[in-house]
Amino acid sequence: MKMSLAGKTLKVNVAAGVTDLRNCSNGLSEIVREHFKMDPTNGQMYVFANRNRDMIKIMWYDIPDQTRHLHTVEAENRFSFSWLDGTKKGTAKITYAELNRLLSKSYHQISQISV
Repeated sequence: MKMSLAGKTLKVNVAAGVTDLRNCSNGLSEIVREHFKMDPTNGQMYVFANRNRDMIKIMWYDIPDQTRHLHTVEAENRFSFSWLDGTKKGTAKITYAELNRLLSKSYHQISQISV
């Protein structure tokens, strides 16, 4: 996973349940504000998954650069992000290192959009 976050300590919030990934960063930011009662510009990372668990979006706000980043990650060859539970609500907290370990086994394509 090619993200310029080396050496940074990040808190990662994994959204349980299903998210409509047609949402852009503004829509996902609204979900963070309304459903998780968190500030999407707090420098933490947020992970959202679709119903089939074959695509996720990762969003975070880089405080020093004041830039919002959004990555789309697709699972390869019918693999799914089975470590995400679609039946629960709320968020789970993991570390950036844990997220990298989980993704290293399952990602196929990453596209970055800075908005």
